[in-house]
Amino acid sequence: AWLQRQSYVAGTRIGAMGFSHGGGMALALAVEEVRQFTSPAAPRFRVSAPFYPGGCGVAITEQGRQLLAARVRIPTLIFHGAKDDWTPAAPCQAWVEQARRRGDPISIVVYPDAHHSFDQVDRPVTRLPFPRADGSGQRGVTLGGNVAARDAARRDLLAFLKRSL
Repeated sequence: AWLQRQSYVAGTRIGAMGFSHGGGMALALAVEEVRQFTSPAAPRFRVSAPFYPGGCGVAITEQGRQLLAARVRIPTLIFHGAKDDWTPAAPCQAWVEQARRRGDPISIVVYPDAHHSFDQVDRPVTRLPFPRADGSGQRGVTLGGNVAARDAARRDLLAFLKRSL
């Protein structure tokens, strides 16, 4: 709502974008069940561009149920790395496939040889002892930049925004 009131903002062309946990938040903003539960009167974003989000396809309702078939309501493009072992792409790919069969406006791009945080090209590939977000209980995740994936994601993002806004 604040952005919509700014003179320098096209109020009907505001999107959400986030990275990792922020990517999960950007994705949640695209899910109708989450919006209805959290703030049904809030202005809607026009598009969503989550980068390597966790929790794809899971939304919590006020009854505490998980909705694995959560509906996407706005054009959404997920950006993911094929080598992401912190928030793996596979759950997002499965959810996107299911959502697209329903006709939801969602797609995913998975970049080969890209880890979590692939867009941070000044970050060397590093192994950290953090727990994985896949529910396996395993520890150890890899982060690191990838110039080719970052550049491709930038092109893909701009193309997505041009056709969706």
